Amino acid sequence: MARMESRHEEFIRQNAGKLSARQLAKATGLSRTEIERYLERSKKTRSAAAAPEPPKPLTGPARFLLPAAVFAAALAFKFVFAHLFSQTPFFEPLSAPTPKKMDDGLYDQMALEILGGNWIGDFPLGPYRLPGYAYFLAGVYKLFGHRIDAVHFLQAGLGATSVLLVYFLSREIFKDVRAAVVSSALTLLYMPLSYFENFLLGETLAIFLTLAAVCLVVRALRGPNPAAGLLAPGLLLGVSALFRPNVLLPCGFLAVFFLLYPVVRGKAWGKGFAAAAVFSLACVAPLAPVAVRNWKLYHDFVPISAIGGVNFYLGNNAEAIGSFVETKGLSGNLDDILHESISQAEEAAGRPLKASEVSAYWSKKAFDFLAARPALAARVFGVKLNTLLNNDEMPDVLDMYFVAGFMPLLKLYRVVGFSLILLASFFAWPLLRRAEAVGPPREEPSRGGAPGGAAVVGVFLAGYALSVLAIFVSSRYRLPLVPFLA
Repeated sequence: MARMESRHEEFIRQNAGKLSARQLAKATGLSRTEIERYLERSKKTRSAAAAPEPPKPLTGPARFLLPAAVFAAALAFKFVFAHLFSQTPFFEPLSAPTPKKMDDGLYDQMALEILGGNWIGDFPLGPYRLPGYAYFLAGVYKLFGHRIDAVHFLQAGLGATSVLLVYFLSREIFKDVRAAVVSSALTLLYMPLSYFENFLLGETLAIFLTLAAVCLVVRALRGPNPAAGLLAPGLLLGVSALFRPNVLLPCGFLAVFFLLYPVVRGKAWGKGFAAAAVFSLACVAPLAPVAVRNWKLYHDFVPISAIGGVNFYLGNNAEAIGSFVETKGLSGNLDDILHESISQAEEAAGRPLKASEVSAYWSKKAFDFLAARPALAARVFGVKLNTLLNNDEMPDVLDMYFVAGFMPLLKLYRVVGFSLILLASFFAWPLLRRAEAVGPPREEPSRGGAPGGAAVVGVFLAGYALSVLAIFVSSRYRLPLVPFLA
């Protein structure tokens, strides 16, 4: 077909919104078919011009040098932070002189007992303790001796690796290395992450394991056989639950997501069922040794720890304020609260109780409160939601704001706080929509399939946030949300 004359093109452009194709054809002396074809070509040209530009690909050495630079910067920052923290009075386990007052001192004592021959972990109040971190500490002490600095610097290294994982996850989701660099920088500069890496607590390992697991999940969903690819991340999340049991709720959310994901994409139920089954079994598998140990020692079915019922009650009663607060009859340090909770439960039952029965007693009290006083319960939930989302860091183990008086670097929390992390997450949505428009990442060849990375992260965030809101909010408990929001 001969090219349309420029005068005809100009007339059609000026009148396309005013006249129909039939009227345009009559005015120009062209056929209606020619007019419609020209309008269609013009529409495609405008759409192509408005389409987002894909980010420039990383090629050559830059493809490897940028993530290496991110890791090197993170490692340097974490090591400097650990060194500066070692100059404060808080580097050693806080409860070393009185080992039963703080969680970090408790884990230190438990690790030393394991090395002393108590390999099965028969500790006082054993069913109420989280077992994972004590064995990690025992392994570090076995290699390096009873050196707290070795633990802190090792956790600093894991923290730096988590920053690198945030870079890879963000690049995968947003298809843009600039967004990945910003996400990793926000994660690095969020002070509570580095702060808790310098206590003998399991959060650093839990965050590292969950990030690694989610990265593997996103990769598995891009492959031809997601079920096989979900075995490793399921195992990692199961191990992570031994350090931070809240992870189990998002595991359940993810299992439902894997069940429905193929159906939403127009595939058979069978693939979703296989993926959900493999993932669920993998999540549960790491809990089996702990459940067997607790049955052998205490003749009680406790898959991880029996402290859940007490925590649930502390966050759901008439005196709850959204964060941790001592309530009537349950006060003092952790051991005092546990002893009092056992004593009250057994007094109410009129007999000795197993740890699972004590946990069930306090869970029932919390549910009774929720049923009897729904208006107050809703108000408490609202307070917890506000506490979860606001910029304040609710103290746990030791108030970070107090420690900042001994370590000026910690005052960076005034610049990069939780509110900024939330704001960055909100403004990431336009980037996500652009990423969906431009297709697979340009840094590496496509392996087929829709990534689903943003959905996976969203499901994990929803599940974990609800697990915290179910009990009470502290800076330490909400910490695993940050790398996925950044």
